[in-house]
Amino acid sequence: MLEKLWGLPAHPVYVHFPVAFFILASLLLGVHRLDGERRRVNGFLKKIRLGCFDFESLSFLLLFLGCGTGVLAILSGLTLVGGWDHAPFPHAALGVGTVVCYSALLILRWVFGPSLYKHPLRLLYFGLHLFGIVLVTLAGFEGGEL
Repeated sequence: MLEKLWGLPAHPVYVHFPVAFFILASLLLGVHRLDGERRRVNGFLKKIRLGCFDFESLSFLLLFLGCGTGVLAILSGLTLVGGWDHAPFPHAALGVGTVVCYSALLILRWVFGPSLYKHPLRLLYFGLHLFGIVLVTLAGFEGGEL
C-alpha cells in the first residue's frame, strides 16, 4: 500500500492530499482573519457551511487531516526510493519540513484553541502559515523536477 497503488507508485497519488489540506487550511484561516469581527463572508456563506464549522474550524480540521496524510506521503516516498539513504535531499527535506511546520501549527492551535488569535504567539502562528505555504510550494516544485 505504501509502495504501489493500482500498480503505480503510491507517492505521487498520496502527496496531493496533504498539499491540498495544508494550502486550504492556510487560505481558510486567512479568509477567517480578514473577515473581521462581523464575519460578513461566513454570514454570506451560511448555506454551504459544514454543520457548525466556520472557516477557522475547517482550517483546524484541515491541519489535522494534512498532518496525517503528510506522514503517509513521507512514508510512501521513502518506500518508493528505498529509504533515507536514497532520498533526493531537497525534496525530502522540504517535504518533512512542511509536515513539521504544519504539525507545529496543529499543536499550537490544539493547545491554545481559538484564543490563540489574541495570544502573543499569534504572530508566530500566522508566520508559520506563510512559511508553510512557501515550503509546500518548494517541495512541490522539487518533486515535479524529479
